[in-house]
Amino acid sequence: MKVLHIAAIELQPNSGMGRISFEWKLAFERAGHLFRHIGRSEAGDKHALLFGYYAKRYMRSQKIMPDIVLAHEPVAGFFDIKGVPLVVYSHGVEERGWKIQKKLGFSKLSLKSRLLPEQIRFYSNNTGFEKCKISLLSNSEDIGFLVEEKKIEPGKLKLFHNGYYSFPTITRAMTDRVTILFNATWIPRKGVQLIYEVFNVLLLHYRQVDLILAGTKKEDIDVRAGFANEVQRQVSVIESFGVEEEQTLYSRAQIFIMPSFFEGQSVALVQAMFMGLCPVASANCGQKDFIRHHVNGLLFETGSASGFKDQLIWLLQHQEQIKLLGNNARDSVRHFSWYNSANEIVQFCESVL
Repeated sequence: MKVLHIAAIELQPNSGMGRISFEWKLAFERAGHLFRHIGRSEAGDKHALLFGYYAKRYMRSQKIMPDIVLAHEPVAGFFDIKGVPLVVYSHGVEERGWKIQKKLGFSKLSLKSRLLPEQIRFYSNNTGFEKCKISLLSNSEDIGFLVEEKKIEPGKLKLFHNGYYSFPTITRAMTDRVTILFNATWIPRKGVQLIYEVFNVLLLHYRQVDLILAGTKKEDIDVRAGFANEVQRQVSVIESFGVEEEQTLYSRAQIFIMPSFFEGQSVALVQAMFMGLCPVASANCGQKDFIRHHVNGLLFETGSASGFKDQLIWLLQHQEQIKLLGNNARDSVRHFSWYNSANEIVQFCESVL
């Protein structure tokens, strides 16, 4: 089977989307299939709404004749090719995320962007969902949105799973300090304002607690700007890190936080759970699919600073639960190694031929 994969990314394990597709590529090749990718290096660094057009033009110029197309949601509508099955995948349905962020005021758009009708903005996405053989979705809420809002046939909507790297077993140093890890880009939809609001209070009252903010893609001084002077010493900022540094990073923490307003299915969350960290997350998207409250982590109402703080305080007052919930988190995602999760994608694609 000749698989053509299209997404405006590079296949490399140092980013969320890049890691996912990189592992899919390895799985297709293990299964004996040919895997070809069209990304920014091939189609050019084009506007998101035009990338699919240039990707298809590149495909034609190279005379690529695939047996199946595996396309990221925003480019999918350009690859409704007669006689070639289309499989669409999404890391969080973009129209649903757009509506949530617009409602919350997170989207800072130019006048031109605000005037662009949503029918045009999401035309390729919706065409792909309608025309494809199957759609691979990263969380149950996205499936519900496509069924209820877009009237997509439920039978062709499949939930897929991201995986984890199986680093050697962590031995955490015995200490009376508790370290909390956040690993995501420092942007509003990730709940960064909630982090400021909660930890300016929490760190002041719990001096034995440290906070690591990793993968922020923002400079230390910019991230620290919202923290009170009194808690600065308890905060560490890591703008970026490589795969080879992940084990050390996760081994420094006992609790993993994800206060996002909208997600797909976080690779960082799955990795943290497998590493035995206790997750504390907002109750939406992929978090709800993976975390059962007080079984393998803690959930709080999306956007609730008081709910977020209450869950963390409960853990700090019941510290034996941190390890218990962390061990349960590890057991609950054990099956989702990258080997198993990526093989699942191969099987979905093989099923439509």
